[in-house]
Amino acid sequence: MDTRVYPGHCRLLEERPAHARYKVIAEAMCDNGYGDVLLSSCLLLDEYSARSSTHNLSVEQHKRAEPSIPASLLGLIHFDRVIALRCYCPSILQRWTARLCHWPPPVIVQKVVSLGAYVTPIGFKESEYKHMEWRICFNIGEAELVNNLSDTQAKVYVILKMILKI
Repeated sequence: MDTRVYPGHCRLLEERPAHARYKVIAEAMCDNGYGDVLLSSCLLLDEYSARSSTHNLSVEQHKRAEPSIPASLLGLIHFDRVIALRCYCPSILQRWTARLCHWPPPVIVQKVVSLGAYVTPIGFKESEYKHMEWRICFNIGEAELVNNLSDTQAKVYVILKMILKI
């Protein structure tokens, strides 16, 4: 993982070749021009979309809303598919645990760290290399934090979300 891009994003470098059965990943690998092999977020979405559209005839695929691949089953059930790869990013999590704070309690901090992170195939909107970038997500850890808010914190959180939508 190369995090020397926009905050919250990274590039995925190949450490070892993908297993042969993960052809969709092997097809999305490309050279960055400097001798490194990267996993392209754009190519992976293209490969996955192409394979998904021919896989199940009862599923209708809709126009992609990156990183989501919207679809419907028999025209009745609508859903989104998002590719998420588990990632190992101890330095980011270590910086978060090392900060001075009064909340959350240490036991919750350790639980959030143990939940880890994922990357989704979407680059920074204004980046020249967005087709090669991935967004780092801590969704499960964030959900754990929200579940451990006090009553007052939860109310402030809801109010702030309402202000954000205005």
